[in-house]
Amino acid sequence: MRQVLEDLNKYKNLDKNTLYKTVAIFLLQNVHQVGDMSISDVASGCFTNKSSITRFCQSLGFSGYKDFIIVLKLEVEKITLNQNSIITPTTSDEIFKEFHKTFIEQIQNINHQINKIVNLAEAVIKAQDIYLLSSYENINVSEGLNEYLLSIDKPCWNPKNKKTFSFVIEKMKVNDIMIIYVSGVDNEYLMKVFVNVYWPENVYVICSLSQSKKFENIARDKIIIIDPVDSRFDSNYKEIYFNYINQQIINIINSKITRGNEPTFLL
Repeated sequence: MRQVLEDLNKYKNLDKNTLYKTVAIFLLQNVHQVGDMSISDVASGCFTNKSSITRFCQSLGFSGYKDFIIVLKLEVEKITLNQNSIITPTTSDEIFKEFHKTFIEQIQNINHQINKIVNLAEAVIKAQDIYLLSSYENINVSEGLNEYLLSIDKPCWNPKNKKTFSFVIEKMKVNDIMIIYVSGVDNEYLMKVFVNVYWPENVYVICSLSQSKKFENIARDKIIIIDPVDSRFDSNYKEIYFNYINQQIINIINSKITRGNEPTFLL
């Protein structure tokens, strides 16, 4: 339920002063009043028009302002009601223990998806070319896998700007696969890539449960879920889990091409 406020804070912390950053700051500054504001009130407060506010809400996965504001209002009310019962670690030792617990639980959740990861690794081995696309929030998360695949002479494409995405789509063939790493809120361009892919059955996605709903055309066994068991350690540490999955893919490929053994999954 806290996802909306987290997304607003991510927009707020964008480096550039975009319209979305302005809207996020306005909503956060007026978070206890915004539930009673109309879309016109918000547009006026942000010195923009209603259609821009609608697009902002759609970028967060909502159909429009009405759905967005209902969820935001419920989220704020829930936090307000429970704020006195929230226990926040105050010392370095307590924070370390809390993160350690969360980290182990998240790794276990990923390990439960071993069959999906093995299938993805085997698809990489069979593919002619591999395409790696990442959200801007974790734009470098695919570098390790990209470098490994190139080192074993596996053609791999890892574009990092929107201008090259259309070129990537046009190059993809029926024997290729694409891996999409989804995190954060600025994922509209990734969705455009996915919608225009000629072979969506060759696409694999690594994302949160909420983000997975955007990829309804993909079989569930081709979506690897990373869901935070504690939202305090979500955005800052998601890259660790992406890299963990990438390393397991590398382990499996190594075991297959060097020894021809059953896939090696290091638990």
